[in-house]
Amino acid sequence: MEKKLKQIFTGIALGLALILSLGAVALAGKSWGWYEKEPKPTLEALSFEETGYGTYAVSLKDYEATEVVVPSKYNGKPVTEIVGREGLDLTMDTMNIVYETDTADEIRTLLLDFAKTMSGDSGPGEFDTSGLEKGRMGFGLATNLKKITIPESVQVIGVNAFWGCCSLIEIELPKSIKEIGSNAFKYATSLERVQLPSKLEHCGARVFSYCMSLDKINIPQTEELPEDLFYECRALEEVTVPEGVKRLSENVFRGCTGLKRVTLPETLKIIGYRSFYGCKALTVLKMPAVLESCGADVFYGCESLLEINIPQMEELPSQMFYNCKALYKVTVPDGVKKISRNAFSYCEALREIVLPETLTEIGEYAFSSCNRLYSINMPAVLEVCGAGIFFGCTSLGRVNIPQMEVLPSRMFYNCKVLYKVILPEGVKTVSGSAFAGCKLLSEIVLPKTLTEIGDGAFTDCIKLATVYNLSGLELTAGADTFGGVAKYATNIYTELPAA
Repeated sequence: MEKKLKQIFTGIALGLALILSLGAVALAGKSWGWYEKEPKPTLEALSFEETGYGTYAVSLKDYEATEVVVPSKYNGKPVTEIVGREGLDLTMDTMNIVYETDTADEIRTLLLDFAKTMSGDSGPGEFDTSGLEKGRMGFGLATNLKKITIPESVQVIGVNAFWGCCSLIEIELPKSIKEIGSNAFKYATSLERVQLPSKLEHCGARVFSYCMSLDKINIPQTEELPEDLFYECRALEEVTVPEGVKRLSENVFRGCTGLKRVTLPETLKIIGYRSFYGCKALTVLKMPAVLESCGADVFYGCESLLEINIPQMEELPSQMFYNCKALYKVTVPDGVKKISRNAFSYCEALREIVLPETLTEIGEYAFSSCNRLYSINMPAVLEVCGAGIFFGCTSLGRVNIPQMEVLPSRMFYNCKVLYKVILPEGVKTVSGSAFAGCKLLSEIVLPKTLTEIGDGAFTDCIKLATVYNLSGLELTAGADTFGGVAKYATNIYTELPAA
């Protein structure tokens, strides 16, 4: 009996061991791909054309398909390309899309209408489709397509390949992809995540423009991010630009209204025009030390940007920080020679700005409507100064005026709390409306070199009672001549008081 029980238990043990071994083999087989079947290709939904290189390119035939599996081979030859479609892309004006206002659903409706027009299901509609062929569209305007599986044999995704695939949620790009053409996923408004292959060699412009649901993306190593790459990717919150990237082209992250964090590489030398335009959620950004230049409007409308370092570069471009409402402190480093027009306009929280002695030019309205800026130290010598640089700086109470021949028009227009001004020797002209609306200005020193004061230069300076007139201008208290500098004067002195 004991022997029989022993045999039974031994058999059970061997059986369990065999089951466990088979399970382990099955798991290993699945993970290593031994038993995992390739997804069945949806050949009936696809069309193929030979490339002339012993390979095939594939495009969509059935525009009602919602899921598509592309085969790795067709007629025994590898499938290496998703067909592109030159000329399919339309401008925002043609599509009647309005930047920053149209929703993904509204754009989807426009795309659906356009798809009907292209297929002939409706009349001519509102779109000009002249010159657009209906064939060879890749997968462009496949508005029903939700998922596509691409095999490892594919190396190229053509121009406009998935343009307007507004229902596409999921796509897995194989590691074999070397090239993605311009506009490849433009208007794929439902696409949520994409893993770009690490060995990607070329990525065209506007590849992910208007992918409004895209919330995560990796950027492979490359030297340049092309223009409009992530334009209007409003769900994107965090991006790391890898080391090795030297240039961000224009509009790369424009309209990424949900973008909160961006890591830039130390290799970056150029940031293009409007690269971060309208990134309303961006709070902090560290710029690389080797940065050589920025395009205009680069941080225009970054309303949440609290602080930023400015690297050594010769020029701050026009409207660089326009309407950066939360920016409160800025240090412009030595080496900067020019601050262009409207560079800091409407930085409503800006209280303090440090300017370098290397600065020789400030463009018109550079600090206009910075209504919390209370003081500023200007460089000793300024060669060029544009009109209205402190226009509407309603909290500016103290400023030193550098040596310059001409004070431009509207330089301190409506600086309501500016109370004392000393014009240095060398100033020859005070232009029209230079101090208009400075209602608390009570004292001014006019230098010996002054020969001209423009019309309305001191309009509404109702408390300007004391004028030290060291110039040769013949001022009369109460007179509206010479820009009204003495209109409200009670004391006009021809020399400064003893120290």
